[in-house]
Amino acid sequence: YTLNLERVVVGTLLGLGKITPEQAAACQTGDADAKFMVSAQGITTGTKARPQLAGNKPLSEVDPTMAALVQDEKARQMRCIELIASENFTSRAVMECLGSALTNKYSEGQPGARYYGGNEVIDKVENLCKERALKAFSLNEKEWGVNVQPYSGSPANFAVYTALLPPH
Repeated sequence: YTLNLERVVVGTLLGLGKITPEQAAACQTGDADAKFMVSAQGITTGTKARPQLAGNKPLSEVDPTMAALVQDEKARQMRCIELIASENFTSRAVMECLGSALTNKYSEGQPGARYYGGNEVIDKVENLCKERALKAFSLNEKEWGVNVQPYSGSPANFAVYTALLPPH
């Protein structure tokens, strides 16, 4: 089931005595002035419309050493030509998708029939991908179906190879 995180946080804070019942009620009714900022230093009231979590800091602030290594790898990839297709430089648009909130969701099952809730946007993404796959190969959706859910990298490659290459 999909839970409303804000309600869970407010309920937990109320149960721990960190906020008053009045603050909890104001937060539940959407009073922006009653929202809370949560950080590693503790909980304070603020005017943010959503909780400000410590996990929203950029990598350069959280782990400068790792951020520098990521930049080093990016620079290496910009200088070199990779001859292994799966290691070639990924476009910025693809990097934005792969580094987006879409990767935070587990989406077992088919669109509209997932095992877990909260997949409405993921369903739209998967359906869009299916439409584009059919269009890329000029296939009629009434005659063809596509599965765009790879199991992992190697089996996904094998599925493409066996679909497109003639057998020995």
